[in-house]
Amino acid sequence: MANDRLIRKFETADSEIYLCKKAEWDVNEIDLFENEHKSFLALSNLKRKQEFLGVRYLRNQYNSALEIEYSEPGKPFFSRSSKHLSISHSKNYISMAISSFSVGIDIEECDQRIFKVANRFLSDSEKVILDINSCQQLTIAWCIKEALFKLNNNIGIDFKKDIQILGFNDGAFISARMKQDSKWIEKKLKYEVIDNLIMCYNFE
Repeated sequence: MANDRLIRKFETADSEIYLCKKAEWDVNEIDLFENEHKSFLALSNLKRKQEFLGVRYLRNQYNSALEIEYSEPGKPFFSRSSKHLSISHSKNYISMAISSFSVGIDIEECDQRIFKVANRFLSDSEKVILDINSCQQLTIAWCIKEALFKLNNNIGIDFKKDIQILGFNDGAFISARMKQDSKWIEKKLKYEVIDNLIMCYNFE
């Protein structure tokens, strides 16, 4: 049953977070709007089809009466709600965050390949506060930057220069800032470790 596929649903003061495993969804299991059904049929890639249905499954756990649309830059939003929306996929999971404020969520499964790309997104100051020999901490750092990237309206963001982690601790809270419209904006984020999966989202 599709309802058995939801791994987690939890709430913060202003947000709801949903997580499920990717699956071989049957389109007849998922309630879709007419436009969504047309979009689904237009997809040719099986992976994209399953992700599309998985996202709508999570949406339906929240409110099946809200249609998901996409802005010109490709950011998802609800067409008839003031709630903000963010979506993320990993190899085996799909996540969704709904909030009263602008929200960014990212999920990533720990993989040793993160060591090969760490220098591309970590600044020298971040290497001091993070354990660069830890696959988990590097993955958390990447998720932090991806979550903030989704909040940012700028084009051509440099993960190394324009998004900075300011503080990191094992209490699962992170201070970070991003450069937007020539100004630095500070954000507080939270991360979750679920088996091999890292989930990160802002809570303000």
